[in-house]
Amino acid sequence: MQQLRGIIVLAGGSGFIGTALQDALVNNGWGIILLKRKKDASQTDIYPIPTFETPVVEAFWNPESFSIDSKILRGIKGVICLNGLPIDRFPWTKKYRKELVKSRIKSVTTLNMGVEKLPPASRPEIFISASAIGYYGDKNNELLYETSDVGNDFLARLCMQWEIAANKSLINRIITLRTGLVIAENGGLLKKLTPLFKFRLGTALGTGKQWMSPIGLEDYVRAVLFLLETNIDGPVNLTCPNPVTNNEVTRVMADKYKKSWLPKVPVSIIKFLLGEAAALFLNSQRVIPQKLLQAGFYFKAPNFIDQIGNKLSYSEENK
Repeated sequence: MQQLRGIIVLAGGSGFIGTALQDALVNNGWGIILLKRKKDASQTDIYPIPTFETPVVEAFWNPESFSIDSKILRGIKGVICLNGLPIDRFPWTKKYRKELVKSRIKSVTTLNMGVEKLPPASRPEIFISASAIGYYGDKNNELLYETSDVGNDFLARLCMQWEIAANKSLINRIITLRTGLVIAENGGLLKKLTPLFKFRLGTALGTGKQWMSPIGLEDYVRAVLFLLETNIDGPVNLTCPNPVTNNEVTRVMADKYKKSWLPKVPVSIIKFLLGEAAALFLNSQRVIPQKLLQAGFYFKAPNFIDQIGNKLSYSEENK
């Protein structure tokens, strides 16, 4: 009988990133316990165990009430937590900003509480928690590595609190994924940009000189699998090695669809419309994935044009 490489508990596995990560883990021989919300997760005391024939099973938790049965986490290889309310939902009211923070902190804290109940020998080996390059704030043209300073806006404070909560885990190896703009045909930045440029509504934002740090979805999941097998810990920049300016993104997308683009939207209008959330579009973050590069990770799509090229070409040819 074939054996699994190990078991991963996955929280936040239902989005387009989480679904892609599930598929990649299974295809590479990992078993998954997928956490689903239940009003009182502590009442469930029997769980199916992933097998090679049934590699994905479900268990229940409720981070809103800090409820999880520690038996879910006993003796597994690792925990991956991608939970958090969408950052690109507007407006950012005072209430929603609090919810953005709570949804992340409560999820990580609930997992930490489950781990604390286990004897040291039964605890998972790896804890991988989502974070974001918003940690760095607005840094103009500065090259940003994992050792770079935290920013001072809402997104930076959010990411800092998120990482502090993750680092309270009693799991020995903790990784926080400072993720950039994930590029995928069916989600993320590309899903939002494509219809705009198809209908000649695409434009650069602000000065257009701000740096953006994308990563292709395939490279994202490959990097997570890579991290499971290495001894890397601490923060890891999950971006491609070649950041791109907003002007360049606009040009590449317009060229791709052979469309013209609108005049740039002034900074003042973006800030007036979005308030603090304008940072999502105006912050300049020139991020380098130094730890991954030093460990020998190979990016299949090291540039933005690589990340959009093949899939969009395929879509156009098969309309």
